[in-house]
Amino acid sequence: MQRCLQGLAFERVPAVDGKRLDGQEYRDESRPVGADNMTRYELACVQSHRLAWSRFLAEGGVYGCVLEDDLILSPNFPRFVSDASWISAGCNLVKIETYCEKVMLSRATVGAWDRQLTELRSLHQGSGAYTLSRRGAEMLLAETARPSLPLDLLMFGADVLQQRGPLHQLFPALCVQAKHMPGGIDFEEMQSSIQPQPAKRSRPLLKRIRRDMTRPFRKLHAFGGRLIFQLRANARHLVVPYA
Repeated sequence: MQRCLQGLAFERVPAVDGKRLDGQEYRDESRPVGADNMTRYELACVQSHRLAWSRFLAEGGVYGCVLEDDLILSPNFPRFVSDASWISAGCNLVKIETYCEKVMLSRATVGAWDRQLTELRSLHQGSGAYTLSRRGAEMLLAETARPSLPLDLLMFGADVLQQRGPLHQLFPALCVQAKHMPGGIDFEEMQSSIQPQPAKRSRPLLKRIRRDMTRPFRKLHAFGGRLIFQLRANARHLVVPYA
């Protein structure tokens, strides 16, 4: 990351080590994710970002940019973090990465130099790269005092869209996690230290048959739900590109 950020002023915030926290090693997949069903590594991730938000507020900046340490950055990244004039008023939290998955985005956009700012209308996983205002940092610190969800769900999940106000996405994105790019992980430290879930047990044969028989209908139902949402919310369903 020092090589990627060469020429830019930045501060490294040492991450909280999940191995030093109390808590469970794995989530119970039979129960909903919540305050009592998160791994100690997910809790450590929240605490690490809270440290970054607190540092930002203490230093008095108008906007901050938080990056995790497993990112590939666009050649245009320095321009966007050196001049905040592209951030529209009221944009308290802007996701500047892509998780390379389809998300819902508003069709209404605002120009941001050679890119666009648009509102997120669905979960966009990942918390690897984002900008935030002082108001955004204060809201996030208040909401994560007692974490009830993993960080990306707390920051960019569908459940917070109605509670916190607009969440914005930079389109195309400036950053992408190395694991999403062919050959992106070129040394071991770029691997996530959040523990993978244990292998799931094979389902009984009858349950597998029932699941496979109903899969087309579930997919059709999900497609219909997305289509109705897009029409009502004037939204697009697409992958945010990295460029």
